[in-house]
Amino acid sequence: MTFLIIEDDDFHFQVVERALLKAHAGALILRAATEKVFVQRLNEFIGLNPSLVIVDQMLPWTDEEDADPYTDAPNEGPLRAGYRCIELLRSLRESKAIPVIFFTNLEQKTVPPGVAYVRKRADPKLVQLMDQVKICLNDSCSPSPP
Repeated sequence: MTFLIIEDDDFHFQVVERALLKAHAGALILRAATEKVFVQRLNEFIGLNPSLVIVDQMLPWTDEEDADPYTDAPNEGPLRAGYRCIELLRSLRESKAIPVIFFTNLEQKTVPPGVAYVRKRADPKLVQLMDQVKICLNDSCSPSPP
């Protein structure tokens, strides 16, 4: 089993990685810490056929032309680079069916349609996240209620 975690924060990555390895011993854990790394390694990630992608919405932006993500981000609509990573993943035939969970501190309205959602600060022990991982791995991944 292979998991891709798109997360810039080392602490959150390590906590999620440990929880996944505890529940799925021997799993391969891949990481992209920025949108740029995700885009650069996309073909590699797709080639490793991840079972699930867990993505943080609040990632560093790739383009210098983008607004400063910590001061000028819009209050509604697609926010931050995590959304763009998932849009890219979903745009490709090889990866459009990979289940995705947004694990973020932003509100659910920032999550793309059809993507499961767990709010970080509401789930410090990762109970909801690991429950959603089980659901997604059983082919019934759908957005969680707020």
